Amino acid sequence: MKKGMILYVTKGRQYMEELERIDFAGLRRTLDVQTLRLTSTEDEVAEACWRMVATGIQQVSCIGASVLPDQSKLELRGYPIRLVG
Repeated sequence: MKKGMILYVTKGRQYMEELERIDFAGLRRTLDVQTLRLTSTEDEVAEACWRMVATGIQQVSCIGASVLPDQSKLELRGYPIRLVG
């Protein structure tokens, strides 16, 4: 089963443009998903979910995240919520 995760950034949105130092490949392995989408609004979450389903992702989840001020770490907040699948 293909899985996807939407990271909904609720804190530190102003740092989202400069996230080169975050290891997204490692984060994908840690979360055990095939694709990640980074969002900062509810509309972006809905669009990311639709795009994942349209590309064949069978299970889509969403989790809150914060970007730390030094842009070196993405901190996950709470537990993933399954949106589809």
